[in-house]
Amino acid sequence: DVAQLRMESDNACVRLMTLHASKGLEFPIVFLPLMWAHGERDNASLWVVTDPGTGKRQLQGTDAAKQAFLLEQQDERFRVLYVAVTRAIHACHVMALPPDRSAKRGSVATLKGTKRTALDVMMERAGADVLDPELASLTPHIDWVAGWAPDTAVLFQGASKLGSSDRLARPEPASGGGPLPSRHSFSSLNRVHHVAPAVEEASAADESLPASSAHATAHEGSGENPEGMREPHPALKALRVVRGTEFGNAVHAVFENREVGQPIATQGALVRQCLADAGARVPASAADFVPRLAERLDAALAAPLGLQTAAALQLGQVPVGDLCPEMRFNLALGEVNLATLRDACGRHGYGHLIPNNRRIISGFLNGAIDLVFHHEGRFHVLDYKGNDLGDAIEGYEVPALDAAMQAAGYPFQALIYSVAVDRYLRQRLGTSYRRGEHLGECVYLFIRAAGLSPTAGIWRHRFPDALIEDVSTVLDGRVAQREAA
Repeated sequence: DVAQLRMESDNACVRLMTLHASKGLEFPIVFLPLMWAHGERDNASLWVVTDPGTGKRQLQGTDAAKQAFLLEQQDERFRVLYVAVTRAIHACHVMALPPDRSAKRGSVATLKGTKRTALDVMMERAGADVLDPELASLTPHIDWVAGWAPDTAVLFQGASKLGSSDRLARPEPASGGGPLPSRHSFSSLNRVHHVAPAVEEASAADESLPASSAHATAHEGSGENPEGMREPHPALKALRVVRGTEFGNAVHAVFENREVGQPIATQGALVRQCLADAGARVPASAADFVPRLAERLDAALAAPLGLQTAAALQLGQVPVGDLCPEMRFNLALGEVNLATLRDACGRHGYGHLIPNNRRIISGFLNGAIDLVFHHEGRFHVLDYKGNDLGDAIEGYEVPALDAAMQAAGYPFQALIYSVAVDRYLRQRLGTSYRRGEHLGECVYLFIRAAGLSPTAGIWRHRFPDALIEDVSTVLDGRVAQREAA
């Protein structure tokens, strides 16, 4: 949970810091691949030393000053090594070389005195042979493993020996000319297909692109109704004072962390905290924004979802045991040509969902589904959307809502989510899995309008079983041969 990767952002996924900066901190796993190289570095002619009598730092150029400086630096390396090996909670992996190794390539001389690293000194004190049974018995919590270092060095050819065309070359992939494995997402694939202007809050748990449609774009900015015939809805108008990615992230956090079974209106502190954590700025003039937002979210939870098998079901009625928020997935991909995927979807009437290019991808397709919930044997996908589609309720009704979905590529996202859940259920349920019985619908809940009318702010769809099968087949790297019925 601490290290959970939030798919909408790369913040804090990887953090680089010096060993000095790590002092006082803890990390689940620590890797120390280069402590064996943390040795003496000295090319100076003057050295800063501490006067033992006064404690003052002085700049000196004598041999004695140099020796004192080098000893002081070696002591510091020991302190850094202590800090390094005591940061781990669960495991610390330290790569070491034999302490009696040659100082330089082609030389038999070994490192001596202060030139040795602190790790070399520690290894020498521990024993020359790390596989010695006696050493292993004295260090029951250390797993000594030999042979991590390569037998031969791999040298890079100098750039001066390469022509300009050679320097731009890339190594051939191991697959024999195919694409290099990589990580892909709905966002990275869809960005090629949809480049509409941003008018929507980015989802806090997926890589969704901003929604856009002629209707939504016309409403952006002034907040006025451009068509003149549509009356602004008070509930929609009240929420338009806060928009942007931060608002979307805050809404997702509220749904993810709410106390299930209790009205969000009674969880005002949570709403305020989520808005603050997401950086959503509420104007001072909108003092009642938090209770209005909580009321709106409760209304969305109470809106009938219109599912084929349970039309009157409300999200707020689903017990906590049937909710799986933030379901992450990593689908292993074969060598996938998007044109082949488009053709496979086209046989079922869904070719328009796939980017129209011949890009080849491989590696992994990853993402995180806002919510997967279970009801009466079926597993449904639900995605929260904070899109601002204007202050008129018609912007959240068909056909305007469907146009916004298509413009943002969300049906493509829903298809990816359906395939991910299908694959997950096949793995968990095994031979008892029946796609027609267990795989439910995809619901996109536009929280600004859901519940304002029987059909406002709710988009739902269930993809045909044969389409799911063919898409999964193509993603596995095989060509779907099945023709649509």
